[in-house]
Amino acid sequence: MKGLIVSHFISIIILPFNVIVTIPFIILFFSKEYKVLYIYQPQSFLIGLSLIFLGIVILASTIKSFDSVGKGTLSPLNPPKKIVTTGLYKYIRHPMISGVILTILGESIIFQSQYLLIFVLIFLIVNVIYLRFIEEPSLIKRFGIQYIEYQQNVPSFIPRFKPRNKK
Repeated sequence: MKGLIVSHFISIIILPFNVIVTIPFIILFFSKEYKVLYIYQPQSFLIGLSLIFLGIVILASTIKSFDSVGKGTLSPLNPPKKIVTTGLYKYIRHPMISGVILTILGESIIFQSQYLLIFVLIFLIVNVIYLRFIEEPSLIKRFGIQYIEYQQNVPSFIPRFKPRNKK
């Protein structure tokens, strides 16, 4: 029970919070090169806020799917025991990463921070490499042909608008 609580804490608080709040705050604090757009450009502020909201909704949805369908968390201490191919995962293989990217992109728009934009690009590049060479081979080992078929039918980052048809 204690391990389950720790893995949920890591998956809900530590991992996403650090990437979408702590690291951007540190970048903004040390760069000292940002403006809050709601004062200068309310329409850009609303676009940024919308991206943050959408990103957080996507994150919450994927964390919930990992718990309810996959019977696990995004924490390596308690990974999903079942492959998750429902919800947002019908349209995109890595919606969690997309949610994080949208959130940080929204923050970069709100604060007009080129450093947050650079962080988004670095985050994307690191995750593409990690997913391709570490996580997806690991998922193939864990879930076998089921994951290979899913991988062949569902795109990584750009969602399809028509959900995957199960055979």
